[in-house]
Amino acid sequence: MEQQAWVHSVFSREVSVCQLLGPSSPMLVFQCQATRPSSKEFLKKEKQTTCKKKTKGSTFIRREKVKKEKRQRRSKQGCWTCRLRHKACPEDGDPCGACARLGLECDVSRQRPSYMVDAQNAMHRLKEIRAVTDKLRKNRFYN
Repeated sequence: MEQQAWVHSVFSREVSVCQLLGPSSPMLVFQCQATRPSSKEFLKKEKQTTCKKKTKGSTFIRREKVKKEKRQRRSKQGCWTCRLRHKACPEDGDPCGACARLGLECDVSRQRPSYMVDAQNAMHRLKEIRAVTDKLRKNRFYN
């Protein structure tokens, strides 16, 4: 019989293939030789456990848990204009690249500006910014 590759998912605890199959399974013909991985082996993507059949061996490939990369937290250093516009601030200087391109005031102070305290003032400031961006968009369209 040819060697077959079986993929076996690893649960939260280390479980050997024989424990999963149970006493009534026809797969009990296999005599599994599984070992608990060390911490270094645990971080590897794949670990092979060989199971010997009475005649020939099959290979089980186990998918181990891999540490996921942590997501980068959102920056709270962006300028208030970019925050108001709900855009990612490039934070590449004073003024930031977006404000410099649009010719807007770039405020990177820690203290909340007056137009961000009141919702009405924020909407008024946002309308001013939109007027500038719409004007630039129209100019770009006609050029």
